[in-house]
Amino acid sequence: MAGLTSTATCTARTPVVVATGELIPEAVLVERVSYALDLQTELAAPIFAARYAADGLTTLAAGLDATGRKLPSRGYVALRRLGWTEPVPSGLYVPDRFARCVQEQVARRLRQAVWVSNVVDGLMASWPQNPVKRTSVEWDAVWAACPDKTDKVTVRNRTRPMALRPSCVAGSRWSVLTSMA
Repeated sequence: MAGLTSTATCTARTPVVVATGELIPEAVLVERVSYALDLQTELAAPIFAARYAADGLTTLAAGLDATGRKLPSRGYVALRRLGWTEPVPSGLYVPDRFARCVQEQVARRLRQAVWVSNVVDGLMASWPQNPVKRTSVEWDAVWAACPDKTDKVTVRNRTRPMALRPSCVAGSRWSVLTSMA
């Protein structure tokens, strides 16, 4: 097992302004967090709009920048090296750490889309007669065609919408991906 990740809920009970020690009311904290989430969406949306398309995903899947160097594993660095960042709106100060967090989340989502695209390619290449009940030979074809670490649940969850739209399977990979979004 590579590692264990767990999550836990938490409540901000006594938010404090560090510089003054002043307590922040809960309503103000909720307002600030909401603002940060809205800002995150505003900063991420243009990157998604420009890169969540066949050519952007193909570039990311290649794993190389314009000079042929391998893209780093840190997503925000990869986006910056590819020039896929957006300038901060004029008159707004955004700490670089916040911008890096937004870019990291965008990169992770785009990399996930690349992986899903590869799974869909594998499923299309090994499409069975009856997608609801594959034979052992058809399962072997799925595992051979799909990327490593693809599990049965992913195959099932990606096959179901494709089986409901047979015209997608006959079309291009991009038509399958966009119809499942």
